[in-house]
Amino acid sequence: MFAEHVNNAAKAAELNTYIDNGTDVFMLIYMSGCGPCNAARPEWAKLEHTLGGQYGKKKPYKFIVADVNKDFSHLIHKIKQPVNSFPTILYVSGNKIENYEDSSINDKRRDVDCFMNWIESHVSKIEAVSNLKETNKRHRRSRKLVRRPKKLGKRKVSQNYLNMNGGRTKRRKYK
Repeated sequence: MFAEHVNNAAKAAELNTYIDNGTDVFMLIYMSGCGPCNAARPEWAKLEHTLGGQYGKKKPYKFIVADVNKDFSHLIHKIKQPVNSFPTILYVSGNKIENYEDSSINDKRRDVDCFMNWIESHVSKIEAVSNLKETNKRHRRSRKLVRRPKKLGKRKVSQNYLNMNGGRTKRRKYK
């Protein structure tokens, strides 16, 4: 997985080379100053962190997640018609272009979980998800992040308990 921020002509050309080489590309086309775009872009940016750990960031990339400024979207070869609604979220694979709004997933909110479901529905077709060894490695890593409570030593007796029992900490046994 590779994240690309297309905000100049050179980056658009680089994205075109990935598309021409057959790499699958998921792109968010945004417009500066657009309210819905400003709401969707931070969620889209979270994909770099969440999917980067799962699919790796080394070449050859399994897929690319890109955010494209609308001023440079016309430089992308596969986008034939002009983009008029923002944000536009597309999946480009070979000659196939799928709009996020027209996809087969049920939940189409613009948050990181829905974006991940949409991407993983396509990525699972590209390549099976990680093997068991890597899954176990991720599981061990996630277990280290969970903080466990420290074991408590002897029970501390509260001052109220001492006052109630006349300063004694043990109960008396009556005969």
